[in-house]
Amino acid sequence: MRLKTKGYIAIAIAVIELAFLPIMIEIGASGIGNIQLAFYIFMFSSVAALAIGYRHDKLNGVRKIATSRNMLIIILITGLLNDAISQIFLGVGTLGTNPSVAAIVFRSWVIFVALLSPLVLRQRITGKQLFATVLGFSSVFLIMATGPSLSLNLAQLPFIAALLISALCATSSNLLMKVYNADPVSSVVLFNIVSFAFLGVFAISSGVNLAISLNSTDILTIAFLGIVSYAIGSSLYFYALKIFGPVFLGNAILTVPFLTIAFSALVIGTPLSPIYIGAAVLLSAGIILQRRFSSNAPSYISSKGSSSSRNRSYGKIYDISGAFVGNRGSEIRMNLSSSNKALAMRLPADTAYDISGRISNLSEYDCILFTTASPHSEVASEEIEFINSIVGLSRNEYALVGIGNTKAVEDAFDYIAGEAAKKPGEA
Repeated sequence: MRLKTKGYIAIAIAVIELAFLPIMIEIGASGIGNIQLAFYIFMFSSVAALAIGYRHDKLNGVRKIATSRNMLIIILITGLLNDAISQIFLGVGTLGTNPSVAAIVFRSWVIFVALLSPLVLRQRITGKQLFATVLGFSSVFLIMATGPSLSLNLAQLPFIAALLISALCATSSNLLMKVYNADPVSSVVLFNIVSFAFLGVFAISSGVNLAISLNSTDILTIAFLGIVSYAIGSSLYFYALKIFGPVFLGNAILTVPFLTIAFSALVIGTPLSPIYIGAAVLLSAGIILQRRFSSNAPSYISSKGSSSSRNRSYGKIYDISGAFVGNRGSEIRMNLSSSNKALAMRLPADTAYDISGRISNLSEYDCILFTTASPHSEVASEEIEFINSIVGLSRNEYALVGIGNTKAVEDAFDYIAGEAAKKPGEA
């Protein structure tokens, strides 16, 4: 199966389970407190995530993260931001305002991600892409405006602040997961465990009673949210995040309210409003424009600006790190550790410099270098196909790929581009 197809399937499943999440909360567990509900959800999700992680790679990825102190700290912080802390502030903000306000303010994380991607991910976001994101977000505002009153007063400002904190937590977790190259399934195992532990300590220290009675509906609801949403759904979500990036995935997540309305109408008979059609049109336009204005692979912002020989001769660099999300080769994984990236540069097939035959001798740049015409032994054919697709290579072009520290890769690209631009026989 193609890598893009796997990514689209992961997004579809993640979006569907997110759409069911508020319906399941409404069906059951309505009498459980915010902290207690989250605690028992993450208890179920921790067990389920461990089972998935064992099935995935016998928890080798978890052990690898645990052996790196810095990576372990980053993953644990990311998990707390994405799960426990974000959900606590979302619950507080929702109780102090209403579900419509909470849904709108929380989903502002999609815009925050687009604004921060150039700074954090060094991925170029154009004005047109930002417009498409805002257009898609406006559909969420329109659909939520048909619900409870959106009028606010000064007393609700602290709860708006709580919702913004929740949105910023989601923003930070998405960006951190994209920056650092940890296995998504293994990361979700740690996300759930640290959130479960954090909520347990928080509940005990704040005097929250965790010894509560649960009926069968409560247990089924908590099991669904823990297993389907926070174990399976989160694993698929972060897998798709690694492939496509947070801006595209954020726009896809904006479809969740529409699916929730449709599923709610089918499951519990929630009435539909004609205004949902207009909102759906706005959302569709935003997503279509986002794809239209985006390169298949995000354009990487070089640390050297536009003055290098590479930029003068050949054009942009692309961030293709998502192509290797499932790669388990030891050398590829080692060079993609921490915040390293996989970058690609398009070069014409008739270049004067015999890249395929000579780049293996450029060991001084301390990174992996290969071309799509002559790939590294640990790179799978589906990964090469994905690279060709997202970089948009034509029949007479191929990509030069560098994996490792971004400065080392950029230096190697500059040298190779300069050599390739020379005429035959030129020194």
